[in-house]
Amino acid sequence: GIYLTILDVGCGDKIRHEWKRYFLDASGILFVVDSSDIKRLHSAKVALHRYIVNCKEARGIPLGVIANKQDLPNTLTPKDLASGLELCLIEDRQWFIHERMKILRGKSKPCG
Repeated sequence: GIYLTILDVGCGDKIRHEWKRYFLDASGILFVVDSSDIKRLHSAKVALHRYIVNCKEARGIPLGVIANKQDLPNTLTPKDLASGLELCLIEDRQWFIHERMKILRGKSKPCG
């Protein structure tokens, strides 16, 4: 089996500078983005690049971007989200972007 330890470290301005503490033992990083909140995309991009991509403690750690809330209307597609987050500039690690699945009554259903 696979054993995972997942930490939700929050995203407030006061906590972001502490993210690097968690990267020392990390095998991967998941960055969850609200794909329906276009107004906050720029701040998500800034946080991603400032506190993860350009963080020496996170260098080389694979990155997964979760395009959350894909079940809502008028969301950014994963392709548009990748463009808005400038994922193409990430060269020091593997990365992927994934649509979050919508959960209905305990069953998973692909969005779209």
